[in-house]
Amino acid sequence: MHQNASTPWGNSNYVAGVLVVTGMLVIGRAQLLRRGRWLAYMIALLGFIAAVLTLSRDGVTALAVGIAAALWVLPEKPVAKFFMRAAALTLPVVAWYAVDVIQAQRAQVNAQVYENVDTRFGLWSLAWKAFLDSPFSGSGWEHFRTISANLEQQTFAHNLFLSYLQIGGLVFGLPLVIMLIRLWIRSSRRFRPIGPALLALFAISQTDPYTEGSVGGITVWLVVAFAFALPAWARTDQSDVSSEPEDDASPKKARMGRSPGRVFYPLSERPNRNHRGYLAPRRATTRSR
Repeated sequence: MHQNASTPWGNSNYVAGVLVVTGMLVIGRAQLLRRGRWLAYMIALLGFIAAVLTLSRDGVTALAVGIAAALWVLPEKPVAKFFMRAAALTLPVVAWYAVDVIQAQRAQVNAQVYENVDTRFGLWSLAWKAFLDSPFSGSGWEHFRTISANLEQQTFAHNLFLSYLQIGGLVFGLPLVIMLIRLWIRSSRRFRPIGPALLALFAISQTDPYTEGSVGGITVWLVVAFAFALPAWARTDQSDVSSEPEDDASPKKARMGRSPGRVFYPLSERPNRNHRGYLAPRRATTRSR
């Protein structure tokens, strides 16, 4: 199953990472939906199931990180928040057990499941040595294929930090890594429900060339773009609701109660911060008589 999950644009680990990050992105987008949220959750769940079926240890690890982050930041009510965060703290144990089960399943086919771990450490060591040989400007994109030929010929070092340091050095690689991390942190602050996707992306990038690939790179920028675009969509949706007359007798008003919906408040404009992030309920200040 692990070998069959490979595609022309990536192996099974890469496919599992794309499915996990995309599913977390769908869950984050669902937080702005007033209806049909269950459909978005079902789509994300199907992606997570497909990721687990690839028998990718890296995919399961990224999924556990993303779910733990979602359980930590998304619950609203204090009771639900307590139980969800308690469940998030148990996920590392569940993920450890799942990785052991996956290793046992794949070991029945061949011993490559254990060799891959040693290969990762070898690739990281080669990338670090290449960085030390050319610390300022790096050794370029194609150089790693040459130095890794005796171990396992790879284009990238399968680690976000080591890969960019080997490619661009301190002058080009390190600023790019810092820029990506700052951009991800800023995106998460603007729209906290995007945090699970960012953390899952960061987790898969530590053992696979996720950001360096084409499809994975697209999801990286999709996460960032969604984080900056969703607030504008939320304000647009809210303006449609707020433009309706505040009549307590209207059926829609009766269904929605005194709060016309959830509104995104930017950091400089938001009056009150709640535990969920920047999605805060706006209460009507006046009532029509």
